[in-house]
Formats: sequence, C-alpha cells, structure tokens
Amino acid sequence: MERFVLMGAMIYDLRAIPYQKSEGMNQPIRLRGQAGGVARNAAEKLAALGHHAILVSACGLDMTGKVLMEDAIAKGIDISYVKQLPSDKTSGLLVLCDEFDQPVSSMLDAGVLNAIDHLYLYTTMQDFTYDDTFIADNNLTVDQLQFIAHQHAQTWLLPVADKSIQPLINILPLFQGVQFNERMLSEDLKLPVDNLHHTIRIMLDQLHLRSLLLIAGENGIYYAD
Repeated sequence: MERFVLMGAMIYDLRAIPYQKSEGMNQPIRLRGQAGGVARNAAEKLAALGHHAILVSACGLDMTGKVLMEDAIAKGIDISYVKQLPSDKTSGLLVLCDEFDQPVSSMLDAGVLNAIDHLYLYTTMQDFTYDDTFIADNNLTVDQLQFIAHQHAQTWLLPVADKSIQPLINILPLFQGVQFNERMLSEDLKLPVDNLHHTIRIMLDQLHLRSLLLIAGENGIYYAD
C-alpha cells in the first residue's frame, strides 16, 4: 500500500446562505458546515482509493476539533500526526454566499497551523522515507513550505484554489511538482489559457519547475515534466 503524507490544513468550513431578502440587520440564512482544508480533503480522497493517507496538521481541543478528528477517523485518514492543542482554536473558514449558493466573500482563521513549527516538522518527517509521497498545501507559510521541501525533495505542492500563488514563486522549483488551476494561470501568472501546451512550456522554462499538474476547467487535466 502506497503511503501519502498530507501536510497542511484541516479546517471546519461554514457556509452562510441567505434564503429570503431582508432590509434589516438580521438576514435570514441557512448554515451548512463540513470538514475541509486542502490537505485534509486530499487525504480523504486518497484514503477512499485505498491508500494509507497520513495527515500532518494541527487543531484545537475544542468542539470543532473533535468533530474534524472523528470525521477523519471515519473517512479512514491516519490522524497520528495531527497536533492537538488545548490553548488554540481549530481552523475555521466562514464563506458568505449569495442566494444561489455562490461565494461572495470569505474569512479564514488558521492561526493554529503556526504550531507546525520546524521542530515538529523535522521530528515528524523522520518517521517517513523517500518512498512516501509528500503533499503540502499553501495554508502553511512560505517558511514552513520551504522547510518541508528542503527536508524531502519529492514533495508536491497543492495550492489553495482561490489563494494567490505569487508569494510562492521563488520556492516553486524546490518541489517535485506543483498543481495549478486556470485562475492561477490567468490572474496570478498572467498567462494565456487558450493554448495550454504553450503555457506549460513557458511555466516549465520560466519558473524552473520540475513537473506540474494543470487543472484547467473544461480544457482538461495535463501532466508535464
């Protein structure tokens, strides 16, 4: 069984969806909560495919932390390396939506991830080998990601879909591969999306990437190295 080590966010997502118009301050809404976080979501998908998915993250010893931990166990995710902190709150994402359930704005509190410091990363990563596949998300800081990439050269970077990748440009070549979506290409990197083969060549040459996984909406999925 192949082992995947997912390093990053385990977040409680809460969506607020209005269901009738109101002129006052109190807008009637429906709330929908679910387990989220890029690393956690990837771990869930890999576990469902029968792989050993190990999550390296952090959460508080609060109610939402308990919900996320129990959910991860139920989904077959190995939570042995999730750091539980009694003095911190579990990461939360509040997404404000319109009446069609389309996101309008969002607010993220992921301060607990600062607990995944160099010492914790170093001691944790000693338990794994180069045969294991490492995947990190950029809910972690640039400093955390750079440390991970230096410790394990076979690490893939799985960026947050709606978060700018610009702060990571200088460390992208450290990773085995990077995933991009169409928004990152057009908005962050100002690259054309009408000729993806040309765009891939630009990215590999200019960003000095070793390999990339490109998810480009209706245009499909491309892998290049």
